[in-house]
Amino acid sequence: MTIGGEDGHLRLFEWPSLRILLDILKEHKSVRDMDFSLDTEFLASTSTDGSTRVWKIDDGVPLTSLTRNSDEKIECCRFLKDGSKPFLFCTVQKGDKVVSAVWDINTWNRIGHKRLLRKPAAILSISLDGKYLALGSKDGDLFVVEVKKMEISHCSKRLHPGTCISSLEFCPQ
Repeated sequence: MTIGGEDGHLRLFEWPSLRILLDILKEHKSVRDMDFSLDTEFLASTSTDGSTRVWKIDDGVPLTSLTRNSDEKIECCRFLKDGSKPFLFCTVQKGDKVVSAVWDINTWNRIGHKRLLRKPAAILSISLDGKYLALGSKDGDLFVVEVKKMEISHCSKRLHPGTCISSLEFCPQ
């Protein structure tokens, strides 16, 4: 179990004992988002300052920081969970544009990006079979993306009119 705070404090606990495995103070300005890789070898965490760190959990130290341009802020991150491809998906705010970007977790190189939304994303989720990404916007819209084509396959507008979608998850079945 991992928790991250607005104060930038990141903690990783063993479950169910809640013994602290990692206790990192101020590695981020403020923790924005985080996700574990399928094999739980890695933890990716994003900050409100736009940076992203990847942690090798067994070592308890940052493995790498994802590269980005000076005008980019990485906001949300999700590892692909189907075990077929070693990818980390992120939403990246680039000026007034938002792109969905993909990093190869074998090399930590950015392998591509695509502008899918015309508005800022607030939350990102990925289906367990790895076929779909879901993006919730800051103004209440939902977008589902087919990963293979990196195209929007479904859009629902104003699910939460004028309100940021703060949580989004695919059903595991």
